[in-house]
Amino acid sequence: MKKTILGFAVFVLLILSPLILAQHLPSGTYRPNRERTYDIIHYKADIKLDWKNKRVVGESTIRLRPLSTASSVSLDAYWLNVSGVRELSAGKDLKFNATESTLDISLSRTLQPTDTTVLQVKYTATPSAGLYFIDAPTGDQTVTTISTYGEGGIHANWLPIYNEPNDKFSSEMVVTIPKPYTAISNGKLLSTKENADGTRIFHWYQQLPHSNYLVALFVGQYVPVTLRPAFGIIPLTVWVPPGQEDEARRVFERTPDMIEFFSNRFGYRYPWDKYDQVSSYDYAVGAMENTSITGHNDRIMRDRFQLEEFNPDFSHYTSNWTAESIISHELSHHWFGDNLTSRSLGTIWLNESFASYCMMLWDEHRLGREELQAQTWMALQAYLNYVRTQHIIRPLEYRFYDSREEIYNTETTYLKGGIVLHMLRWILGDDDYFRALGYYLHKHEFSNVESTDLKTALEEATGKDLRWFFDQWVWGGGHPTFEASYTYLADQKKIELKVQQVQPLVEGQGLFELPVEVRIDANRKTKREVVWVQHQTEHFSFDVDGKPDLVSFDGRGALVCDLQFEKEISELLYQLEQDELPGRLWALHQLVQRYASNPSTLSALSNVLSSSAYWSLKAEAALQLQNIHSPEAEKLLLDQLRSTDYHVRKAAVIALGYRFTDAAKRALRRVIDSDPNNDVAMTALVSLSKIDRSLTVDYLESHLRRTMWYDVNRLAVLTAIQNLADKKFLPLVKEHASLKYNYAIRQQALNSWAACAPADPELTDALMTFAKSDILPVQTTALELLGRLKSERALPLLDELARTNGDGDVRKAARDALQEIQRMNTR
Repeated sequence: MKKTILGFAVFVLLILSPLILAQHLPSGTYRPNRERTYDIIHYKADIKLDWKNKRVVGESTIRLRPLSTASSVSLDAYWLNVSGVRELSAGKDLKFNATESTLDISLSRTLQPTDTTVLQVKYTATPSAGLYFIDAPTGDQTVTTISTYGEGGIHANWLPIYNEPNDKFSSEMVVTIPKPYTAISNGKLLSTKENADGTRIFHWYQQLPHSNYLVALFVGQYVPVTLRPAFGIIPLTVWVPPGQEDEARRVFERTPDMIEFFSNRFGYRYPWDKYDQVSSYDYAVGAMENTSITGHNDRIMRDRFQLEEFNPDFSHYTSNWTAESIISHELSHHWFGDNLTSRSLGTIWLNESFASYCMMLWDEHRLGREELQAQTWMALQAYLNYVRTQHIIRPLEYRFYDSREEIYNTETTYLKGGIVLHMLRWILGDDDYFRALGYYLHKHEFSNVESTDLKTALEEATGKDLRWFFDQWVWGGGHPTFEASYTYLADQKKIELKVQQVQPLVEGQGLFELPVEVRIDANRKTKREVVWVQHQTEHFSFDVDGKPDLVSFDGRGALVCDLQFEKEISELLYQLEQDELPGRLWALHQLVQRYASNPSTLSALSNVLSSSAYWSLKAEAALQLQNIHSPEAEKLLLDQLRSTDYHVRKAAVIALGYRFTDAAKRALRRVIDSDPNNDVAMTALVSLSKIDRSLTVDYLESHLRRTMWYDVNRLAVLTAIQNLADKKFLPLVKEHASLKYNYAIRQQALNSWAACAPADPELTDALMTFAKSDILPVQTTALELLGRLKSERALPLLDELARTNGDGDVRKAARDALQEIQRMNTR
């Protein structure tokens, strides 16, 4: 075991800063790579779908070979009703034993590793996870759709299979469904057959090997929308409900450009037969990169006037997750994730961190360097804020967890991981970095990988020793906190820069060692020097032509670090105007935090907002006006409601939600009624609910009658009700705790209900219903609320779900709720 992860339980605080709170790694069960006893070569699923009973009738044909002498085989099979197993290669029926989680099969003879056998399993399943029957409301009717999601080992709820990612095989999917439904799966469509009984059979074939969780099936009333073929030969199709064809062409129009960009950037051509994308109602996750067929939650669909962000979010003006970044993220998995696949969840950063950085690379390619800097800066702030508030750090490669959600942590696995890769790019340089990643892809194509495989490939391609980097950033946890200061020595024409590392130390892990770019502006000249920080305290000396106007520490935002650097207001004002975007954003925050009452700060923010600065700096300036408490600041904030950039307007309405003035209330009401962007208008409604307790049922109900993308108006009304927490709004809330609305609405309705009437017995009934029968996001929300509200009546249900649900995350959420209620009873 590497020394950098020996201290997975205890942290030692430095006495350097009394403000530092203890940090810790998330605890959990140790999860080594699963040992295999056989290798699946090909998997064929022949299934019929019982729509009425939400049941799968299946016949799986599995060609495999043992990895050692074997007389039996055990498949993962969660609560499958197995009726028979036959060894087709021997022509014999086999003895088997089906448990709650496995199908144990006795072979007709002892096999050697040089042998192969073909097994056929007949079964039925009523899956509680992995495959979802979902009723999509369409006007006054509902249309049943089916979708699959397999991450975290949940496909065994509907397929007898090896349920870990460290095996790869080709696959087939033969699906019998009634007309007029269409079935879409991995690979090529070999045939479609029309039966006399009104059913259709779709036969899909995936030739190149992939892991079990990437097997996919989508069924619905879909029509194909054909995009330009990538490189003129790779077919690209978007599948959407009828009537959404024009939206699909617009939303997904850049997909062929993305495929060509990633292929060229990494020197590795997109390898799969085709690329399909499906808009699936209430898809259980935002999106999923199934091999050659990405499933998208239907909120990906929008008209040209909707927000860029993928999710409605009333708390921030933007995020790393735009609709386009979701599309590029899932596509890039077809290099990092579907082709090169993490051997286990413990190393899932090799999938998700890469895809997160790839979406930033696409933004850089299409929108320029400042967009990349804005994306990496936002990712860094999200990660640092997570550590500050949760006090949790962990390595990117980490094997102690009890649910997949713990290891799929957005702030660490996705965002920190992405900017760690960005930092490595800066350290290696573009030429070496992208050439080495191409080498990594070619060397390990269609195989499983671990962090050491990446490290070795990068070292082989560049000739560099990267052990230090992986020790710190992959196998080590946390990040450096730098405390910087400098002294100008006028008589020597030098500055002396002092840098200290003041972060908490992890037991078994030393200080960070990394390069830092220092920019010095003096006498109208700019110089940049790279220094290596290796010790707790470092001193660096630089020649200068005069007193510096600016000493910028990592102003380009290449590093994953927190910076404490006290500066005079004059230097911060200069940095806000002259540094690169990450340095300007940092200076903006420092001005507001340290000099909020200084008139020069407000003047500087006003200058930014009236300038041609990049949109992210202007939006951040508008947001930070909430921290300057003066009539002049409020007037400047109100002026931003006329900005042509909706990010700036949205930042302004969020900031107005912290001002309890009549002017703020009147302005928010005007925005609610008149802003052309629905997201801005509804964010204003949520902000208004924070400062105006006089909102009435009639007022909120009037906004329910508006028609908006993804029912964002309903989501905003429910969020406002949660803020107001008043029983008078219960009728509006209860109406939305219904399957007639998308799952984001159902989730918010439950949270709002709990805020307004936590003791309402009808709430407990609703929570128990959703915990048992809804999809994952709503289930886990309901379970969390049952625990928080100490709903003893739910104890039998929680016990049942903790034992029998097919999704490990649901089982853990049920266990957590049980423990929360039981703790109350022991006090």
